[in-house]
Amino acid sequence: MWRDYFGPRTNLYGVDIQDACKACEKEGTRVFIGDQADPMFWEGVKEQVPKFDIVIDDGGHTPEQQRVSLDQLLPHMRPGGVYCCEDIHGFPNEFASYVHKLSHRLNDSKTIKENKDDNNRSLAGASNPFQARVNSIHLYPFMAFIELNDDRVTEFVAPKRGSIWDYEQR
Repeated sequence: MWRDYFGPRTNLYGVDIQDACKACEKEGTRVFIGDQADPMFWEGVKEQVPKFDIVIDDGGHTPEQQRVSLDQLLPHMRPGGVYCCEDIHGFPNEFASYVHKLSHRLNDSKTIKENKDDNNRSLAGASNPFQARVNSIHLYPFMAFIELNDDRVTEFVAPKRGSIWDYEQR
């Protein structure tokens, strides 16, 4: 199915805990057998696989499995990549809460400085490492998407528009 969607030159990598899934391997498709909740398993995978463009986590459905996979694979993705985790269900869901907490890092503004004499850079600040890499986070019913920046973002700039600018940093 994925080869039909992404095209014949796509390299597909699968992960499962069942040895029988190795039967799905063929040219352009490789299956790794291991526990997705084990960071050491992911270290071995990352040594053998180039950076990922797209990750679709449809593996184990426990928050710990999903969190470990995200933590291990997000840094191993190419710029412009998309990380998707499905089957986020249950209330409260610890993985959905974890992703929501990650989104707070997109709003970090500790380094923003006011430049009163420069209307084009009225507010400017360096990005933190998370902002430099992550473009957006989306939570939908039972799914989470994390989109990476095409290029590293080094700073955020807010130009002054209009005649009044009241901004109070809290």
